[in-house]
Amino acid sequence: MLLAGIDPGKKGAVVIVYYNEITGEVEIEDIADMQLVKEASKEILNLKWLTDLLFAHTPDKIFLEKVSPSPSSGSAVSFDFGKMAGMIKGLIWGIGMDLEEITPQKWKSFHGLIKKDKSASRERVLKYFPKKKDFFYLVKHTDRAEAALIALAGIRKSL
Repeated sequence: MLLAGIDPGKKGAVVIVYYNEITGEVEIEDIADMQLVKEASKEILNLKWLTDLLFAHTPDKIFLEKVSPSPSSGSAVSFDFGKMAGMIKGLIWGIGMDLEEITPQKWKSFHGLIKKDKSASRERVLKYFPKKKDFFYLVKHTDRAEAALIALAGIRKSL
């Protein structure tokens, strides 16, 4: 079974994982950082890129982090973040793929990451995928790690 985890945002990522329902093993099939395009003076999600990526793999289910405004972020940042997540949701629904949102509290709780800093996500994902350390090694790879952890939490939630 192919599944996708998506950490939305301009620095977000998409991770496609293969889950073997018989053995319970999980392997990473693909990792991609969000691709953006310029629209006027802003960068927005490249919807064609995301469509092509999803159709290339046709995941059975997609797990998307459910976003909400952050009190520490300004209203413009929160709006842009919500807009990005909305574009992703609309695209997935529009192409007819199965989408489930998962809150940060749920996926972080599943992985023991509540009240941990972002580097803990990279450390945690390496416990699941030690052979993929090159994909999660740098600080800028935190969103990749979180996308993978979202997918893994989604698998467990769906069982």
